[in-house]
Amino acid sequence: MEEIESLKTEIRSINDPLNFQAQNPEHPSSNPNRWLLDAFNSMPTSAAVRVDPNTATAHSAVYRSVHLIASTLAAFPYSVIKTDKKGGKNIAYDHPIHKLLQSPSAVHNRYIWREGMMQYCLLWGNGYSEIIRDDYFIPISFKLHQSKHIRPFLGIRMDGAEGLFYELTISDPKSGGSKKRIIPSMDMIHIPCLSFDGIAGKSPIEVARENIGLALAAEKFGGDFYKNNAAFSGVYESPGTLSDEAYHRVRESLHDKSQYGEKVKPLLLEDGMTFKPLSMPLSDAQFLDSRKFQIVEIARMYGVPPHKLGDLDRATNNNIEQQALEFITDTMWSWCEKWEAEIDRKLFTEKEIRSGNIYSHFDFAGLLRGDSKQRSDYHRTMFSIGCESQDDIRSAEGLNPLPDGQGNKYFVPLNMVDSNAPEPDPNASIVPGAPGVNGKDKLQLSKIGKNGN
Repeated sequence: MEEIESLKTEIRSINDPLNFQAQNPEHPSSNPNRWLLDAFNSMPTSAAVRVDPNTATAHSAVYRSVHLIASTLAAFPYSVIKTDKKGGKNIAYDHPIHKLLQSPSAVHNRYIWREGMMQYCLLWGNGYSEIIRDDYFIPISFKLHQSKHIRPFLGIRMDGAEGLFYELTISDPKSGGSKKRIIPSMDMIHIPCLSFDGIAGKSPIEVARENIGLALAAEKFGGDFYKNNAAFSGVYESPGTLSDEAYHRVRESLHDKSQYGEKVKPLLLEDGMTFKPLSMPLSDAQFLDSRKFQIVEIARMYGVPPHKLGDLDRATNNNIEQQALEFITDTMWSWCEKWEAEIDRKLFTEKEIRSGNIYSHFDFAGLLRGDSKQRSDYHRTMFSIGCESQDDIRSAEGLNPLPDGQGNKYFVPLNMVDSNAPEPDPNASIVPGAPGVNGKDKLQLSKIGKNGN
């Protein structure tokens, strides 16, 4: 019975951490046990606002940051690449892992699956998907799990070595309780956030709960301010002592005004009474500046440029494109590396991994190309030095190749030679067999060489 009362005490302390007084000296309600906070996914903040992944997404900056990163990664083309003997790179359309990445399960398509993994990761700190294999140990599908149902831990494998395992807690409809199942590391795709122990990722919401709590408190304050008709709290002053009858009339008038929500109707004061506001004006409290700064703080936490969250204060026509490119190179690139490393290690066979000629790859090169003028200049340069053909350029721009192989040719300038080639004879008038030089040109070049002009 005492344990139940202690549990109730700690639950009440979470809902009202500032006003409730501790009654259990061993487990004070002002500092409840960590397991209880984890069970409710709730973290107390100095702003007296509960912060967890569900309440945090009520703030537009958190919601937009999570959605932006998750949806951007989900939209990237993700393929299995196989290199040939000549170094060429081609998409392995027939490889079973490539097919699996395009159709990860019967429940989720590739976009929803990857977006869901990233959402769990960005809110709870870890994204988990169980690998379902057939009788031949070939991966055939993924099963997305909620992060709060899985606990990673180190254990001893069958070969005696230390390994990573995952404890999955699932509900049991028959008993009404729950049961646990242990999943080995090789059967779990695990995408963590920043980890302090190399095992489990740390939730960004937990790390930055004070910043998020302050942002949520500012929103709530603004809502309460307008709910009170933008009125400040204060005191009523009277030059003298009110009679009992006047006091009761004022009191009843105030009670009726607050009870029935009459925000606009003015209050009639008696005997020279005046109202003196006590609240700090919003301009003095830097209310708007504080709210804007919290957007920047949340953007910094997730590595998102503020202009992608709607804050254009420091965005200009000169730097906004560069900021968009930095979002890909500084933020999304690292997430793609995490995915590729985890997929390659757990889905490909040992033989494929050792060969080094097959791997998974996110293709976001299209987002790094810049605007049309920059792309045009880039392709012109690559074409002029023989690195790209017309078909290569058309493929990069999403166009079909020219018919009959017309665009599959590479051109180089005639005035360029191999740096290791011997220097030409200065007395030679022509270069025998020079490309693009016909018989008439050879004769003309010979005459010029003999006459010296």
